[in-house]
Amino acid sequence: MGFFGTYVYDGSDWYEVDPDKVPAGRLSPPSLWVQIHDSDFAVLVYAPYEPGTGIAFLGDTPRTYFEDPIASIPTDVATEATGLAAWVATVLGNVGPQPDQIQGWLAQDDMDDESADTGIDDDAGYVENKVSKFLMFLGLPVPAGLPH
Repeated sequence: MGFFGTYVYDGSDWYEVDPDKVPAGRLSPPSLWVQIHDSDFAVLVYAPYEPGTGIAFLGDTPRTYFEDPIASIPTDVATEATGLAAWVATVLGNVGPQPDQIQGWLAQDDMDDESADTGIDDDAGYVENKVSKFLMFLGLPVPAGLPH
């Protein structure tokens, strides 16, 4: 069995939360919600989210992982990378990584090939390691309970 964890960043601190008690819809900005599923994929929900949709994935997307086109929204990594770059600038008050630097971290839908390579080392496939590295890359602290 892999790692499961759900964390919320409120703009200053991380909180581990029960995934069944995360509010439906969007969290109050500024926030970042990270849910890790079985060490295989992570869902990132960020607010404020414009110009993206506010949802990005690391590892696999649910559509790819479950081999089900309705398991998650279709991904657009360029749009989400732009949204995440804007989120970092808004929340951290500085210019962080640019969209083209973030894009390689994000998972794309790939219903035909589950081994799509983003070029980012994910430490033997454990997405919790990739989440930690991604958060540090963005300039954020890493929640307790994740590898540092």
